[in-house]
Amino acid sequence: MKSLRFQLSLWSGVLAGMAVTVFVVATFLELRYALKHTVDQEMADFASDIFYQLSVTHRGDGSDVMPEVRALFDDHYIVHVAQIRALDGRRLFFSSKYLPLVYQREEDGPPVQSTWNKGRTWRIGRFTESRFELDLVADLGEVDKSLLKLRVAFALALPITFIAVVVGSAWVSRRALAPLRRVTEASKRITARGLDQRIDDKDAPLEVQHLIQVLNGMMDRLEYGFSLADRFSSDASHEMRTPLTVMQGLLEHALANDSGSGVPAEEATIILDETQRLIAILESLLLLSRAHAGNLELRVRQFDVSNIVKELEEDLRALAIGPGVTVESTVCPSLKYNGDEGLLRQAIFNVFTNAVRHNRIGGEVRFQLGSTGGKIQLEIFNTGDPIPEAQFEQVFDRFFRGDASRNRASGGTGLGLNLAREIVRAHGGELTLVSSTVVGTTFVLHLPYSGQQVVTGL
Repeated sequence: MKSLRFQLSLWSGVLAGMAVTVFVVATFLELRYALKHTVDQEMADFASDIFYQLSVTHRGDGSDVMPEVRALFDDHYIVHVAQIRALDGRRLFFSSKYLPLVYQREEDGPPVQSTWNKGRTWRIGRFTESRFELDLVADLGEVDKSLLKLRVAFALALPITFIAVVVGSAWVSRRALAPLRRVTEASKRITARGLDQRIDDKDAPLEVQHLIQVLNGMMDRLEYGFSLADRFSSDASHEMRTPLTVMQGLLEHALANDSGSGVPAEEATIILDETQRLIAILESLLLLSRAHAGNLELRVRQFDVSNIVKELEEDLRALAIGPGVTVESTVCPSLKYNGDEGLLRQAIFNVFTNAVRHNRIGGEVRFQLGSTGGKIQLEIFNTGDPIPEAQFEQVFDRFFRGDASRNRASGGTGLGLNLAREIVRAHGGELTLVSSTVVGTTFVLHLPYSGQQVVTGL
């Protein structure tokens, strides 16, 4: 898609080019007309001078023109005498060089006409006075040369003008759009965790100020809405966690002591499982509300990511026994990282359990941990059903259910991937679904680090 700056520059150049073209064509035509009119005027003045001398010096006896008249012939280098005739038909003078041009003249045409002869343009004029008729010719070769030079100059000036206008328009549009670029950059810095940020409209043009005010008003409404939602999640989690914890304790006590409460052990076990699931959901919602509000506290210390992944691999293998899923791993040893060990352990575990729960019976899970491009990278592959590309981002939404295989029967809370991504992003990393085909699905977890944060081979 073309940028606004490009379109402004291009259209400015096109309009300027059209304007210059019209100006050049109009100027050229006007100049050509003016030059021809000047030549025609010279011919008329020259004819008047000759008629005057003829009236003064010619004897009218049929003799040739007088020397005084011939002297006028050399005064013009453009206008030349082709012939002079008396009105009774006698030819008083003719030029064998220019007389053939007279024969190209249209008798029914205007007094002064143009003709083309031997690669040059000529003007042929016939002037009549009471006693004489005069045929003059004017060589427009020099005029044509001047016009040709002018056409070449215009042809060179047109692209130069176009380029100059485009470059100038690009510079002007860049300056004119600079406030919009600042608004764009400021808007990019506003995230779900930074809804309290606002765009400064100081020194912005009036039109851009109005846009900034609209955007800031929208951010006010978004911040208020997000704060209400996060506050509700946090408050609800706090309020419901205590009674659920009490219920869990009572059920565990009843099952342990088999007190004959009248509740079948099987049903009590189901209730206990659901209670534990509700507690897990509430704990996840509480963490997510803190993460979205920017209040997720990270207890940062250095720890060995490789050891955590190896420990979680044991849990993963235990989860994989039931569905018959095989686990293969490649772990680079001694990858040190500065972060919250407990939260990152939970994030990795959530991705691992997702790979088992959403797998086929007898499927496979492969993961590898290493460092590349200044990042710690954990790649997880499983042989579950393919996920449509349109749902690559939706799988990280809360309580996402893409198909029948992603339901409560698979276990989990529906918050695992969402919580994992929020934890990873809180550490400046990213968790993405990079591919999903009939062969399998691959998630990649990245954690950035500087030279001081991660040391390999320790």
